[in-house]
Amino acid sequence: MLLREILLIVWRWVWLLVLGAIVGGLIAYGRAARSPLLYEADAGVVLVRRSTEVKLEPRFETSITDELNTTDRTNSGLITLASLVTNEAIARAVFRDLQGSLPARVETPQDLLRFISSEVRNGIIRVKVRADNPQFAADLANAWAEQYARYVNRLYAGQTLTTDLTPQVEEAQQRYQEAQAALVAFLKDDPTATLQSRLQERQATLQRLLQLRAEEQAGNLQRLYERRQRAQNVLGDALVLRDLLNASQSSAADAANALALLSLQFNAIESGVSETVNLPGDEKAGSGERGTALQFNFNPRLLSDVAVSAEALRADLDNLIAVLQKRVADYDTQIADLTRAAVSSETSTLDPELQVLFAEIASLQAQIAELKSRREQLENERNRLWESYNLVANASQELLLTTSTSDGTVLRFAIPATVPRRPLQPPPTQAIVVGAFLGLIAATVFVFAFELTDNRVRTREDVETVLELPVLGVVPKGETGDGTRPIALTRPQAPVAEGVRFLRTALEAAPAPARSLHITSMNEGEGKTTVAANLAVLSAAAGLSVILIDANFRHPQLHTLFGLSEQRGLMPLLMANGTNLEANLQATAVPGLRVLAAGAVDGMAPDWLARPVMRDIVAAATAMADLVILDTAAARDFTEPLALAGLVEGVVLVIQPGKATVPEIEHFRQALAAIQARLLGVVLNRVPAGRRLRAARSANGQKTLTPVPAERLATGAKS
Repeated sequence: MLLREILLIVWRWVWLLVLGAIVGGLIAYGRAARSPLLYEADAGVVLVRRSTEVKLEPRFETSITDELNTTDRTNSGLITLASLVTNEAIARAVFRDLQGSLPARVETPQDLLRFISSEVRNGIIRVKVRADNPQFAADLANAWAEQYARYVNRLYAGQTLTTDLTPQVEEAQQRYQEAQAALVAFLKDDPTATLQSRLQERQATLQRLLQLRAEEQAGNLQRLYERRQRAQNVLGDALVLRDLLNASQSSAADAANALALLSLQFNAIESGVSETVNLPGDEKAGSGERGTALQFNFNPRLLSDVAVSAEALRADLDNLIAVLQKRVADYDTQIADLTRAAVSSETSTLDPELQVLFAEIASLQAQIAELKSRREQLENERNRLWESYNLVANASQELLLTTSTSDGTVLRFAIPATVPRRPLQPPPTQAIVVGAFLGLIAATVFVFAFELTDNRVRTREDVETVLELPVLGVVPKGETGDGTRPIALTRPQAPVAEGVRFLRTALEAAPAPARSLHITSMNEGEGKTTVAANLAVLSAAAGLSVILIDANFRHPQLHTLFGLSEQRGLMPLLMANGTNLEANLQATAVPGLRVLAAGAVDGMAPDWLARPVMRDIVAAATAMADLVILDTAAARDFTEPLALAGLVEGVVLVIQPGKATVPEIEHFRQALAAIQARLLGVVLNRVPAGRRLRAARSANGQKTLTPVPAERLATGAKS
């Protein structure tokens, strides 16, 4: 099953896979055509005599791998000599020797260095040349190897070992080992991790404490805002009362009552203030008690104690206004101080608990920085001593290489280069094959990624495994008729007609065959009308009495397919309240098949299908025929299919592969279940030719019965 699905996917996307291979091959060919072919030639230079070799220690004892001894032991000591291959003195000599045979792009000796590299392998120093001309690569490698041997021999000719560097090598090695041991000891006792953990804890504590301080300041600021607003409101009322007194618009008694109320409001505000504030004119401020600075005596129990003369009331009111103005100004000052403290570090510097945390964090950071600096110092010292040891050991090795030779010969050009026959990069043909393969792989990845993310219904397995719905029939893609008659009338043996016969057989073989069917699809253009018309023709040809109702008021087509009148049909019947169904039915060329066309419809016609009379029409048609088939609009875009689904015994959903999605069908099935409508199954319509093998099987996977002979279609005999 899985292999078949994979093969079907590949067959469906074979054009894209071929296109990906072609594009990949063309890109690879273009790159290969633009880049020149490179050939490599190498000549070998061997060491004639060597007295000894120096064995260096591993660079770092703490390393996981040996970072020094990456070459074979036979190559030890030749690395230094191989580094002399790319030398301008050799380039000048070779440029002089090959003058006249060099390519035009080589104008100076330095240009030759672009082609040269060196390698030590199996005790041989190899001079390697890469060029686009194989003959030039071989000539340059031979000339360079010969001049390189001469250069080294001249450099070391006649030298004798006048200095013994063994003590210096041992001293450098000892100092390196001591530095390495000091670093290892430091790393063993390094408390940086512990200090880092403590630092993180202190920083978290500081963050929480700062957050608490900020929340406390925000609460104080909110309370000050509220008290300031209340004081401002009382001040506004006092100013209004003073204006009324000055204008003589308020009696003394009313003014006294209002003043008493303002005094109570002010005292209520002041009673909520915890801190002591010295107000102007308050004689009790020095003793720590809060006063109101008013010149009148007010006792709520004795109204006669309130000043009632206009002058006394005005004086008391002026004093109250002055106190309120001073209180509002004090609130503004306190709000400004709190706001300024919230955005500055002044509060933190004044908080002893925060000061302790800041000091501890700074101390931990300083200790960590000091440990880090000490570690870097030890590592740098260890590295410096290693480099010093390496230089002294290499110098000792070079001196040993140049001794014990009577004729001064150290190196000899022994392995000449041959003309390379094959380029380093693959030829265009190979590049095209590789590019085509990579393009095919990229296209395959895209195809399967798209298939995995695509939620459209394409195959029978999508319906049966994903949607868990039975497949009643598979109608292949092909000719569906001439536009005026169903294909079952013009070509009864056509593949489309055969596919509809399988549908008819599946419906008849059901345990409880439905006498009234509602055929719809999720989208317009999926072939539901074609399936309904051919099913009606083939059912009538099988000897059934069939009524085909065109309930698709959006795009009615049945009257055109059967060549019927457009004036008679379902719409006039609905307008006549369902009376005289027989008069609106129209006979067809197929015995036993009558069609109830849509009739003359307008923009408001679909609303008529939701009326109760439609149920009576379907019931009457079911009583008059063996099978009633309703052709309706698309279920995704219109509501009529859902309204008509409850009027029939079964619903058949027509799906064209690649058009309807799984979520759309699931939503439609849930809507049918909500109204207790019966979804019989799915018809896969217009299935591509690559899937006709599966189209030749019924819903239970077995071969179907022999289709109805063409000669019986006209007589209506039972199949």
